[in-house]
Amino acid sequence: MAIATKVDLGFVCVGGNKCGTSWLYEMLCQHPELNVSINKEPHFFSENYEMGQDWYAGNWDKSSKVSGIKGELSTTYLYDEQAIGRLVNDYVDIKVLILLRNPRERALSHLRHVLRSGEINDPAEAVRQHPEIISNSLFGKWLSILARELPVERVKILFYDQISSDPRNLMSELFEFLSVDPEFTPDKLTSVVGKGFDPKSVWIEKLRRNTYYSLKKMRMYRMMRFIKGTRVTDLVRNLNDKNNDQRNITEVLDKYKKQLLDDLNELLTSPLISRDDLIKEWKKNLVVLEA
Repeated sequence: MAIATKVDLGFVCVGGNKCGTSWLYEMLCQHPELNVSINKEPHFFSENYEMGQDWYAGNWDKSSKVSGIKGELSTTYLYDEQAIGRLVNDYVDIKVLILLRNPRERALSHLRHVLRSGEINDPAEAVRQHPEIISNSLFGKWLSILARELPVERVKILFYDQISSDPRNLMSELFEFLSVDPEFTPDKLTSVVGKGFDPKSVWIEKLRRNTYYSLKKMRMYRMMRFIKGTRVTDLVRNLNDKNNDQRNITEVLDKYKKQLLDDLNELLTSPLISRDDLIKEWKKNLVVLEA
């Protein structure tokens, strides 16, 4: 029986979800010295580890014309201690990227994503059935796990705020961290990728999402990239967007402000954090609930 060849993995973005990883994926894919998986999120170390290295290798373009440092982005890794353990055990020299976002804004984006499915209409019920809406914003907890597993010099923390305020320097710093040309400038640095929206028709949105997941399940990654390149999915989203949020859902998150604030305090103690000014700004924007 043939022994699977181990994927020569150089870097992984582990999350967080709803923190700008779709934008980051598009930027990384453009660098000529990087070989990013054509399947945006393989979820290998979290959900597909038993599939083995041959399956994992199939998430990259096998064309002889494609070369460069291999990497992938799977947002489930950050929230899975076992996945992190597998990753650092299998790849002792791996470089890890993490995207962080104002926790309340991240939770709001996640909540809107759940409501967009049309299966749950009540925001409070959505949070009750999907506790990850809140727990995935508790970055301090997860970074404490990463800090135990990885040396500081192999972790690069990026911030959602930088995507809008200074995307050029953000990518330059990241490319330097990955040991590739930091002067390379990706196209559409200021573009919005994967922006949330409120659909006019839940049925159309379900059809769009089901098509995406069906193609992903069949591993038709090139077809997915081709369709995305035609911008037809963006057209469907734009035509189906109410262009406003008609649900008054922000107050549903108010009861979690204290919990989010406590986690930000923990995050500020992490040795992995270099931009504590941004986290302090997030704290200012959170109102502590009275006991």
